[in-house]
Amino acid sequence: MFNNIFFLLLLLLVTCSGYAQDKLWDHVTVHKAYESGTSDDHRPATLSLTLPQSSASSFLVNAGVGYSFERNARLHSDFTGFFVYNRNTLTDRQQKNYKLGLSSNHSFDLRSRPLLAIFGTSTVQYLHDYADRSHSLIVTSYWQPMYKKSGQVHIGGYVLSDHAVNYFITPRLGFEHQQVIAATAPSQRGFDFRGYFSAGGTLVFKRKTYYSTADLRENLTAKLLREEVWKDRPAKALRDTVLSEVPENKKQLMEKRYWTRLVECHVSYAGRAALIAHQSNYDRYIPLFTASATLYPVRNDNFSVSFSYNNGADPIDGLLRQTYWLLSLNFKK
Repeated sequence: MFNNIFFLLLLLLVTCSGYAQDKLWDHVTVHKAYESGTSDDHRPATLSLTLPQSSASSFLVNAGVGYSFERNARLHSDFTGFFVYNRNTLTDRQQKNYKLGLSSNHSFDLRSRPLLAIFGTSTVQYLHDYADRSHSLIVTSYWQPMYKKSGQVHIGGYVLSDHAVNYFITPRLGFEHQQVIAATAPSQRGFDFRGYFSAGGTLVFKRKTYYSTADLRENLTAKLLREEVWKDRPAKALRDTVLSEVPENKKQLMEKRYWTRLVECHVSYAGRAALIAHQSNYDRYIPLFTASATLYPVRNDNFSVSFSYNNGADPIDGLLRQTYWLLSLNFKK
């Protein structure tokens, strides 16, 4: 079944790309998961070496591909269809599953407090878990405040800041409904409606970032074209002017708000409590503690190297309760 679904997804991408390749690629995203979606919380896909407590090292893949649809301004929402594959071979308790679903991000400004907004992410998804041989339908919805004023300390998601060091506080509340529609063990079948909360903090150190030569030339070209004197002049004259003003070795430092990340340290605790359950075997409370340090070796944030610690479980990702250290290469689009 997995091979058939993967083939259909690949065929759909190839077919669509033949019709509108550039436009399609602009809407494609690569992340680890799609249950949360603030601008600094799109978790990157992971390739890693794991070091569990009581077994050998192993290879790990947590990666997903999504397609983002045009934002619906009337609903203050945008939608992304996604496919995620998780495979961890030799942790204390194995992880192997795939998910197929639709996520939606919502944002609402508070009229009484224009600098404060509420941001939420909801998903509907199908989970096929090979580890316990189960099939589930899942609905999630997570909400958090976002304070939009620039500063060194931020509540909620990422905002532009004129500081080289920033700290983010990320409280989140929500719920999860998981309906196990098929499982080998009869005790697993049924539903579990859980309350969710998490509290975390992230310390971000940014690096000095310079405009590329291409960016400087593009910005100057756009500026000159807005001037009346250049409207009737030949394109070659414009190109020669830009090349003379912006030589190949010219460097210009960006404003601090546009500097990219260098190092990021993160810690969070999430708890899930069963509110209503119709299963003979379920967890009343599911904790998950994570801590990580991430290095961004290149100028953009799409590639990173991280070292993390995980203690607990995540039923949405099919991660059973365990403790392990993780060294990973991360990437996203």
